[in-house]
Amino acid sequence: MPDAGGAPVDANFGFTAKSVSPALLMGPVAGKLDIARPTYIAGSDAQFSVVMTDAQYTAVLQLVDAWSEGKPDSVYRLGDHNCVHFVKEAARLVGLSALDQPKLMKKPRSYLKAVLADNAGRVTPVEMHGKAYLASLGPVAPAIAAAQAPSTVPGIVATTATPPLPVAAR
Repeated sequence: MPDAGGAPVDANFGFTAKSVSPALLMGPVAGKLDIARPTYIAGSDAQFSVVMTDAQYTAVLQLVDAWSEGKPDSVYRLGDHNCVHFVKEAARLVGLSALDQPKLMKKPRSYLKAVLADNAGRVTPVEMHGKAYLASLGPVAPAIAAAQAPSTVPGIVATTATPPLPVAAR
């Protein structure tokens, strides 16, 4: 629920290659934002959630815009501009620390577990299968009266599901 009022926020954003092919292994390819469907989230593992302020939420939306298709940051590079890098930047914008994990930048689940471990007290551990996590949330409630609104915006829920990677041509 935004501090400024309005409807509850129910959104998710990710970043992926526009097309999964062996070209990913050769260099930059077109990237795109990925809005996960509930079935994808249900098949993933929720790692943690973080509450963000309106200003942090606005900054994350600006990140989403910057990485949108056709923008300079929409190029996907497996080694240094992939889905984990997108999450790293979003996590930085919401004030998380210990985000530099060079050995984990191609390992989404391991990266998120490391961020969770290094941000105790800043994030809420979820650590459950996506289907169970979604069931625990229930429906998004109607907007609460301004006097009852919480002071922060429900934010990023970090999940992992291993996307298919191309097999190198032999």
